[in-house]
Amino acid sequence: MNTADKILDGYDKYNNAKDIVDKAQTANDLRKELSNGKPLTPESGGALIGLIGPMIPGAGGIDGDDFAKWGENAARNISPRDRVDAVVDAAVNGSSSQGKFHYVDPLILDLNGNGIETTGLENGVQFELNSSGLKVKTGWVSANDGLLVWDRNNDGKINDASELFGNHVLMNDGSISEHGFAALKDLDFNNDDTVDINDEAFKGLRVWKDINQDGVSQENELFTLNELEINSLSVSYIDSEIKFENGNIISQIGSFNKTDGSSYVMGDVNFAIDITQTSRESINFEQIDFSNLFLLGLGRVSDLQTAISISNELKVVVEEYKCQTSISYRENLLEKIIFEWAKTDPYYSENINLVGQSILTASEGVAIRRTSGNIVLQDVVSLEELPVETQQKFQEIKPFIAALSSFTGSNISTLYFNGRDRSGGSAEAVIDKFYEAFNILKAVLFQELYPQTFFLEQFGDDIYFLENNKIFLDIPNIFNTINDLFLVDQSDGFKSLLLLLNHIDRYGVDFEIINLNYLEMLFEHYVTSTDGGKINQWFEELSQYGYIDFTLLTGTDSNDNLQNTNIVNAKNYIFSGDGDDQLTGNNHTDKIFGGEGNDTIYGRNGDDYLDGGSGNDKLYGGNGEDTLIGGTGSDYLEGGSQG
Repeated sequence: MNTADKILDGYDKYNNAKDIVDKAQTANDLRKELSNGKPLTPESGGALIGLIGPMIPGAGGIDGDDFAKWGENAARNISPRDRVDAVVDAAVNGSSSQGKFHYVDPLILDLNGNGIETTGLENGVQFELNSSGLKVKTGWVSANDGLLVWDRNNDGKINDASELFGNHVLMNDGSISEHGFAALKDLDFNNDDTVDINDEAFKGLRVWKDINQDGVSQENELFTLNELEINSLSVSYIDSEIKFENGNIISQIGSFNKTDGSSYVMGDVNFAIDITQTSRESINFEQIDFSNLFLLGLGRVSDLQTAISISNELKVVVEEYKCQTSISYRENLLEKIIFEWAKTDPYYSENINLVGQSILTASEGVAIRRTSGNIVLQDVVSLEELPVETQQKFQEIKPFIAALSSFTGSNISTLYFNGRDRSGGSAEAVIDKFYEAFNILKAVLFQELYPQTFFLEQFGDDIYFLENNKIFLDIPNIFNTINDLFLVDQSDGFKSLLLLLNHIDRYGVDFEIINLNYLEMLFEHYVTSTDGGKINQWFEELSQYGYIDFTLLTGTDSNDNLQNTNIVNAKNYIFSGDGDDQLTGNNHTDKIFGGEGNDTIYGRNGDDYLDGGSGNDKLYGGNGEDTLIGGTGSDYLEGGSQG
């Protein structure tokens, strides 16, 4: 269907919706019918959906030429991933001795003899970890010193971290290097603890002086070792933990020699990194097929379409995901997608160890941490010494940890727990943290797939063009679709409504234009015809890890006192039902519906929508740009502040 046909089709749907409204029962009649818990009949359901109100031309929408463009906008505007990185970091830092992740840890040569100099994140660069096209913000080497590099593919430039000497190098035995000195040792073919002219790779090594500090190698920045009068690189080192004020850390120290016999410092430096600050300059959006699922890469994994092109297993799971309509089933399949997607990371590894240690430091007492200096290891415990159940749980969590390692660009090889606890409790606390982090990652990806899959498949025919080249939602048909889902599977239907509310603002629809009074009736029907415990359970299942980011409070037919105490979520809904209720919002955007009864509603701060419903109601908007609707009855409306 071309654009012109879509516009005409949109007008037809719009006019049909108006006809439904003209023939519908009154809102009060429907309210009475639904409040008695009766199921929606074709007649009452059609009237209810019609009364929800069609979208009005010019009410809002998303700029775009067609559905592909709309999908592209959704793909470009991915949600922040810092929650994932933060929880993974907390799992490691809070429960192990692994320390904070460092994703780029190259060997740096002190070329001017005044010590290794680096720049922090604030003045760092964007550098690619692998060939995924994803560059991350990282600390960097100063212009005075140089990185030891090897142009492994002979293209005249340093493409990514695999051509540095750090923890991203593929070794001769097929393993990944632990750090830069281990990668250098791999080139010491005659095993004399020195890489020099007697080793085959010596002539191919270069020193990269990033003179203009842009993170991109130029021909005039790559020097041979002979040009810098360097004749040998020692593979010997000592562990250290020298911290720069800018956040970078020298973790190993060694040396290199010049032809005049002088010796200089060479160190493995763990650069500070921010995985949430990324650039994707190599991705050509003009060549992306937005008719298929698309997610941008993260960490060491490439974008989803690229990953599918190299993994048939991933392709099969994604196709199965697209064919499913059940939200719960799709959520389970998403776990498989994450696993197969992570395996396209060239450094994917489930070789992860769990060790119990406690240490005693002179200044801090007993702790679990990664450190050096005045420490004494206490109670080193192996996994085999823990209960069988704990050992089994750790084996089961390994794929989850490996996936998190790939998606956060980290290198998780050993986790530590309190060595004084042989009951398994401390070890399982570490395991639980990673399950929590994985669930957050899954929720983040689900939010990105939702508008490309379930949203378009269930409501795609109800997204159409009206005018000014904008996409609008046919609200009556969308809610009709949701109700059809509810009649088949109450969980899927109610979750669909929650997800729609969560995304409708996010993708540009001006929800304030919709007649929210009829949205209230739809909620009333669900609440009165469904066990309240299930409603709360479904909401918690979606909100626990961030599938939705608003607060929902529902009342009863009695006199309720509902107050939103959530200070985090910016969007909030309160549906009270019957009874004389007192309803109080928070300091963000609240949509509060009083229903029947004599209600008192406080919006407090924020731009609120307050609807008293039937009865003699008192509405206090508080600060902000509020919309107050008294409804039927003798109502008191006040837009100013209240105590």
